[in-house]
Amino acid sequence: MRSILLALVFCFVSSFIWAQKPAQYVGGRSEMLKFLAKNTRYPTASQEVNAQGIIRALFTVGTDGVIQEAKANGENSNLSEEVLRVVQTMPKWQAAKDKKGQPIISTQELVFAFVIDSKSSAVAKIPEAEKADVVVTAYRD
Repeated sequence: MRSILLALVFCFVSSFIWAQKPAQYVGGRSEMLKFLAKNTRYPTASQEVNAQGIIRALFTVGTDGVIQEAKANGENSNLSEEVLRVVQTMPKWQAAKDKKGQPIISTQELVFAFVIDSKSSAVAKIPEAEKADVVVTAYRD
């Protein structure tokens, strides 16, 4: 009973907190993906050891649209560092807005897949890559 009450209170309160308009990269998702594709590199050290994987970037978009508190979570530190680097270089976003149209802080997530393709299907090697926002591929013979 107590958990049901807490769930109802959470839903009620969160409806006031959630953004009416989510944060958006200036130019929209397609422009963001172009920026990420142009600026994300597969680290040479990771390629040399055939490191692949999914890296999740979590970051906050401030009320001024600036990226803050960026973190990258993945098994390979070089890949995580690359994702963190590129996320931190993104230009200002349009901040999320509350129901009154006031800018608010919001959290965003981007998923990067780093795959090595050696004349076979790269995405098949990492099934989660199909759902990634960005797939960075290194090609090998």
